[in-house]
Amino acid sequence: MDERELWNSWADSYDESFLGKSDAGDVVRAVQQYTTKGLLLELGVGTGRIAIPLAKEGIHVDGVDFSERMAGLLRQKAGGLPVSVIVGDMADRHGQDKYEVVLAAHSALTLLQSQQEQLRCLQNTAAALVPGGHLLVESMHPQVFAGKLRGKSINVRAMGADYLDVSATIVDTSKQTATFQDVRMTEQGLKFFPCHVRWIWPSELDLMTQIAGLELVSRGQDWRGTAVTSESSQVISIYQKPHE
Repeated sequence: MDERELWNSWADSYDESFLGKSDAGDVVRAVQQYTTKGLLLELGVGTGRIAIPLAKEGIHVDGVDFSERMAGLLRQKAGGLPVSVIVGDMADRHGQDKYEVVLAAHSALTLLQSQQEQLRCLQNTAAALVPGGHLLVESMHPQVFAGKLRGKSINVRAMGADYLDVSATIVDTSKQTATFQDVRMTEQGLKFFPCHVRWIWPSELDLMTQIAGLELVSRGQDWRGTAVTSESSQVISIYQKPHE
């Protein structure tokens, strides 16, 4: 299955996968600290879990996603809100000296499968930012993969009288990769939801953004800026493009 088919297969269940996660408000409040004119590029926008709340606050969002199905659902949800959808590779250049903020939420950068693609994305992101603009990156902390999930594992995510949701994971620390397969079993049959990531260590991200011409501003384990610890499961990194 190629990347487009993979994320098209996720589209109809994508919103459901985030049920119970209420961090969208925290993301919106964080973004509002870095934008005055309200022009933002979101990488891996999906069906608009973050883009829609941002647009409701008057921030114009250009969202990039590889999946035409995801993009179609986002257009339906956006209605008259200031959201523009770009179907394409988030590693490519989208705009130049245009955005006050570029947002890569929910481990979007790790969906690029090599360090070269991740670096290319960051270089094009830097080109898309206005001087003084900010890149906001949210990602699972790699220590989750290198520690708790190391090797192979199978977990029951949910179950009921007529369904069973199982998640299988294979982690390869030598390649910095994790492959996931979520399976829903019902009376109607099986549905598969695959995903694979190439994780990025915070220090590695700092080096790649430095190569791209960006400077680290702050880092925390959540959007409120709580300090990162050895137990943190995610990391938020904020970078700035220098003023000319």
